[in-house]
This record gives sequence, C-alpha cells and structure tokens, in this order.
Amino acid sequence: MEQEKKIRVGDIVREYNLITEDQLKLALEESKKTGKRLGEALISLGLVTEGQLNWALSHHLHIPLIENLDFNTLDLDLIRSIPREVLLTYRVLPLAILDDEMAVAMADPTDLKAIERLESITGRKVRPSIASASHISVVLSKLFTMPEQEYRLESKEIQSSGIPRIHFDLKENFSGSSFLNFHLTQAISEDAEEIHIDPVEEALWVRYRVKGTLEHKSKESLAFHGPALQQLRIMGKLPTLDTSWQKAEVKVQFNNREFYLGISIFPTRRGEAAWIKILKEPPKLQENPLSPILTSVTRKFSSHFNGLFLVTSSFLSERNFILSELIRQLESPARKILVLEKNALLSPCEGVQIVVPQLKESSHEKALEELLGLNPEVLVLAEPEIFWSFLTPALWEAASSSTLIIGTLPYKDSGKAVESLLQKIQLIFLDLTLRYIIAGNRFKRLCQECRESYSPSVEIRTFLNLDADTHLYHTKGCERCNFTGLDGELKLYELLEMDQGIRTGLQDTALTGIRKVILERIENSIEKQALQKLKEGLLSKEEVIFKVLN
Repeated sequence: MEQEKKIRVGDIVREYNLITEDQLKLALEESKKTGKRLGEALISLGLVTEGQLNWALSHHLHIPLIENLDFNTLDLDLIRSIPREVLLTYRVLPLAILDDEMAVAMADPTDLKAIERLESITGRKVRPSIASASHISVVLSKLFTMPEQEYRLESKEIQSSGIPRIHFDLKENFSGSSFLNFHLTQAISEDAEEIHIDPVEEALWVRYRVKGTLEHKSKESLAFHGPALQQLRIMGKLPTLDTSWQKAEVKVQFNNREFYLGISIFPTRRGEAAWIKILKEPPKLQENPLSPILTSVTRKFSSHFNGLFLVTSSFLSERNFILSELIRQLESPARKILVLEKNALLSPCEGVQIVVPQLKESSHEKALEELLGLNPEVLVLAEPEIFWSFLTPALWEAASSSTLIIGTLPYKDSGKAVESLLQKIQLIFLDLTLRYIIAGNRFKRLCQECRESYSPSVEIRTFLNLDADTHLYHTKGCERCNFTGLDGELKLYELLEMDQGIRTGLQDTALTGIRKVILERIENSIEKQALQKLKEGLLSKEEVIFKVLN
C-alpha cells in the first residue's frame, strides 16, 4: 500500500473535532507510557469510542468500514495461510483474493508496518478496510488461543456523546450506534441544524443542513440502513415494527451541553429515510386547542353513551392524533373500547386493538355483528376505508341504541364530510345517529422575524372577502428560520354538534349548499380561524386558499 506520508491518527481525530488538543496530548502520553497505539490509548482513556474512531478513519482514508464479520462466511483457508503471529500481532483478517490484490480487514489501517508485512508474505498489494478490533478478536479466538493481552470491548466503550445509554448486541446493533454517534458528533461540531439520511440506489446519502444549506457529507453502505433506523427507534421509544411515519423528541448531552433531537422516520420508494433536527433549546410547545374541545364533548357522554362521532382531516397523521387523544379521554375501567385498524397506526391504548387482516369474516356485516356482540361501549373504526365498508344496518342500530361508534373521514372540514356522507347514505341515518364531527387541519406558520406586510390584489381581496385596507404578510427568510420563512406548524380544529337547527337546515337545503349551511352554523370553524390568522400575519394566503377555500 503506497503512502505519500505517514498517516497520523491524532491528526485525523483532531480534524473531525472528536477530541481537544489537550486530550490528544494526554493520549500521546498514555501511548508512550503503556506502549499502546494511539487509537487504543484514545479508546482506553474514554476520549472516543471505537465506533467514532473507526468512522473517522473510514471517512478520512476513503476505505470501507465493515459492520460485521460473520465467521461462517469467511475464507478460513485464506486466513490460515497467513502466519498466526502476524494475524494476532496486527489484528488483521484476510477476506478475499482479487487478482493481484488481497482485501484485508484491519483494526488499524494506518499501521504501515502491518501492511508491508502482509504484502511481503503474500506478494500481493493489500487493500485495507476497517473492522472493530473486538470483532476481529472474536474471529481469531475461534481459530487460535488468544494471548492474555487480547483486546476486549469494555462496556464503557459502548457509549454515546448524546444518545441515551443503551446496551447493544455487538453483532446486530453496534453499527447503528456507531453510525449515529459519528454523525451526531460531526453535525453538532459543525453547528448543523439537521441530519438527513436517505436511501438511494445501493447506498445511503448522509447530508447535513448548515445555516440553511444542505451539504452532502458521505455516501454510506446500505448495510448501516437498518441498524441506524433501529437505533433511532430505540432512542425515540418508537414501535420497532411500525413502518408508518414516526416522530419523536429526545433530549441528549454533548460536551456537557444539552441538545434536543427531533426524529422523523418515514417511508420512501427505496426504503425508510430519517430526518434528525438538532435544537439547542427545547422545542416550542405549540398551543393545542384540541384538548379543551375533546374534554367538553366527552363529559357529555357519561349519561347518553351512544351515537356516531366522526373525525375528519385531510392529513392521516392528524386523524390519528385526534383519534388517539379522543380514545385517551374515553378510556375507563368501566368501558370496553374496541379499536379496528387496517395498518396498526394508532398509538397503543388501553382498549383492545384489532387489526383487520386478523379477522377471518365472510362479510363486513358479520364481522361487525361479532364485534358488537362483545358489548363494547366504544367501537373505533380507525381508517376511512374501514368506516365506509362497515356502513351496515348493524352499525346504525348500534349507534342509535347502545354503542358510541367513532369513524374517520379524509376531508378538510365538517361541511365537506357531511356533504360526502349524504352522497352515499340517507339523511335519516345521520339525523338519528350523528352527534359530533371534529375536523382538524394544519398549516405552516410564517416566521414573525422576517415577515413583511403587503397590499393584496383586488382579485385576492375579492376572493377572500377582505376590506380594501387589509394588509397581508409574506416572508423573505432569515437566520432564525433557516431562510425558510417558516416557523413550525399551526393546528386548527372545529367542532360540529348536530343540534336541531343544523338538522332542519340540512333538510331544507340542496346537496350543493350543505357545506355552506354547516360552516355558517359552526361558531369557530376552521375557515373563520384561518382567515383571522391570515390577517394576523401567521398564515400565507396560499395556505388558506389551497387548504381551506379550495
């Protein structure tokens, strides 16, 4: 292996900001005193983890980092062709012969003496890769009796500069923790706001967003994809088998400073991707107007516990959030709650959660009758397709007499939900059973630091029914909002209570006018709230037009 100059491990770890200059001096003194190589001294002093050191070497030298060394897939004859003392002394493992080259896993790929010795023995050029010294030791221990000074992975080496302490299975999870340790360390040292981990064809793209600009950092092996996502789920206490969009917030420590990670895992065409937002302050606690609405409604169910309760939103995550909050408020030892799902997306609750594929019914009506035969106080049909398929006489009968039926619809507001319902069912059924509809919508909040007022055009004022002197707002982007012009989300909810006035209005109105009648009857509709937030400079006209008025 030709080298223009000697590779210095100390320079590499300093370049990646893994240690300070004083810590490097301490490790050099330890190396000189004990005879250990510098990398071993850094690890034994607890200044870096083995994973961090290996990642830094891999990136700096542009050579592969091997996740696992599966004993059953190694070429044992090739390994035994190298003198035992060479393998044990330098902790190396021959992997394969490639023409005039030999691929080798090394605990220390900067050890030029080891490379020269291997090239002299084999007559081939050595192509090094990095592997954990402990992994190599495990393999060698199965082939030879290891000396007393054998390297062993101590528990203190499996630690994180920020990730909560978790015990890992060495073979399966070490790469995930190493991957995240390395990139969190790097991103925080570079003052990055985000880490993006995206699967592309046969690789992982890792990118950091620094001061609003997305910077490509590395192209990693897909072997680290699953372990890294698994580790993120462990950190965020997320369901490990859930493949839906998942979000969590985690508080971590790095160099005696606290950081807050916003973790998002979401599906893509090539597999799940991850987005990690790094905050130096706790995430803003957004005001949640949903809780008081649900509290006021659920209190009314104590005496008259039946009817149809609908939840509607254009956003799947918002429907699930409303459902989860509603179920939480309804949970009681005196109530049996059955939750029927297709994809098991809801947060776990005290109720009995049933997944549709587990049912072996001959028809939806028969399945519904069997479920209602369990005499639940609450039956939740958690997805729109389930609700539509269970619209049978049994459902209407239960809702009118003995069970609270909670269904979901994919519409932006209550008016649109009722309008769509009446295209499929008769008004009499809604009149007898429908009691409430809760609708939720979410919007992107404008950054208040860089917003600017402007006078909208006559067409916009007319469309939004605004006064001539009304000013609206747009943003230009600033450092505070990472030049996005946005500052989090704003969630709006509305509650429709089916009173006699609305029932009368529906009977006297053509189908095309139902939404207008309902919105006029809702005191605090999403449309009214959105228009008010628009005037206050919290929302853009585009959001209001496309999400509310379209």
